[in-house]
Amino acid sequence: MDEDHIVGNKSEKPSCCRNKKKICIITVVVLVAVGVFLWVAGIFNSKYLPESMKGLVDEDPFDGVVYRWQNGYVSSSGLSITIVDALEEKYHKFFELAVNDWNTGSPDVLNLRTSSTFPDPECRSQAGAIRVCNGDYGDTQWKGQNSVLLRDDKIYASVAVMNDFYLDRSNDATREYIMCHELGHGLGLPHTDEWFWNFDQGNCMDYTSRPHNNRKPGQVSFDRLARKYGPNAEPEIPSAVSGGSSTVTSSAGVNDEDSLMDIALKMFDEATKTTDESGDVVEVEQVDIGAGYSVMIRRMLA
Repeated sequence: MDEDHIVGNKSEKPSCCRNKKKICIITVVVLVAVGVFLWVAGIFNSKYLPESMKGLVDEDPFDGVVYRWQNGYVSSSGLSITIVDALEEKYHKFFELAVNDWNTGSPDVLNLRTSSTFPDPECRSQAGAIRVCNGDYGDTQWKGQNSVLLRDDKIYASVAVMNDFYLDRSNDATREYIMCHELGHGLGLPHTDEWFWNFDQGNCMDYTSRPHNNRKPGQVSFDRLARKYGPNAEPEIPSAVSGGSSTVTSSAGVNDEDSLMDIALKMFDEATKTTDESGDVVEVEQVDIGAGYSVMIRRMLA
């Protein structure tokens, strides 16, 4: 037998090995193609996903507590509060866009009035209002922050601040997104998602690295607000948090509601400037300020 022929046969790999190699290559190519498709779908919006993949996006993503404004601001027609523009002029158009977006949703359960005042980087709170401010707060690790003053799980005041340290270097889509996001917290809504790199849900309460997709409130936000403020609102569950009765006496012995509210607002303003006890900047933080009040702080991390 020819020696070259024998050597050639020995060097040939069995056909089963060649087939396995082809299968591996095909599998890798398919996985890469699927990954690219999912990434591209995420860049645009989850609404472009095939129906069979829509389950990857949570249909009711509000898994945090949805707070309700206290009864004095809620009627049969919904929630009626004032949103105060205490911003510099560079933010006015984003403020107006965001208020209009929240005010014109369906179901329509919001009656949002606006007022304007001088720019107030300290963002001093006021009862029955969401006050919106901006300033250069430095490298805080957050672009926007919202705080609400709570008693018996009801909102009494809210402040939202935009951090110029980051937003001055951001585009208009980011500023619009952050403004919409922080106002949503002021209405009582939590985040719908806290992962920047997954599918965009198309609502501004969703974290995203592509803010142009999430600049508006989204239907899921209006549906959730209707469950709090609409004619068929879900029944209120008594709070399990201490804070108790409608008349609360402070440690200073104050039991007049107006005086107590003034004290609570001052404590609220101080609490909004704190960080977690560990010194870390966290996305969500609740601070007990006494006299039955607490502060819920939510931050859009940079």
